[in-house]
Amino acid sequence: WTTLNLAISQFSDLIVHKKEFASKSIAKESDAFREKLSSFRKLWKSATSHIFNDLASDELEVISSNINSLSKDFSLLESEARLILETCHEFQIQAPDLEVVNVLKDEVKSVQQRSHHLLEYSLSLDELRNKKWTSFQSNLSDLDDFVYKWSHVVKDWDDIVPDPIVHQLKLLESSIPALRHCRVDLFREDHWVELLQGKLRLPGSVRVDNLHFSHFIQS
Repeated sequence: WTTLNLAISQFSDLIVHKKEFASKSIAKESDAFREKLSSFRKLWKSATSHIFNDLASDELEVISSNINSLSKDFSLLESEARLILETCHEFQIQAPDLEVVNVLKDEVKSVQQRSHHLLEYSLSLDELRNKKWTSFQSNLSDLDDFVYKWSHVVKDWDDIVPDPIVHQLKLLESSIPALRHCRVDLFREDHWVELLQGKLRLPGSVRVDNLHFSHFIQS
């Protein structure tokens, strides 16, 4: 019995020692993790602060790429947080408060979805943006179809619809009747100058022969 009691006592001391060591290690790991998380939040804020202000596809491609890269970084942080909590549970020590990770997880997912929607929409709109007005003026049904399609698509996005898309779709829809009157066979040269340089405030280099639908959108 003496030998057994000694062995049990030594084992208990070993468990206590490991628990104390684990507790100190967890404390250090938690502090280091919070620093990493703080750095990530700064980068995330910088990358997403203007994400919904621009619908230009070239800008959105860069933004979307940055967000996808940061999302991968966050996945690593999430795994690290999970490991810390699992270690705390294993050694029955109090876990640090890492609820902010769950909050960030929801935000990262939401922003990633929004950036994907914005890019998808903008690339689709590019197909119309790049059309010369001299040919596109006779095919405004394409614009009708675009507005109709995307007005229905956004309804399936589970309320994650970037405001710029909704706003632009309404503007495009309301502008169609006026655009139908902007025809080469109806406007004289002075009418085009008044519209392009007067109303739309486009550079003097933009004339009807190099006018694209994108000029109407950016104005």
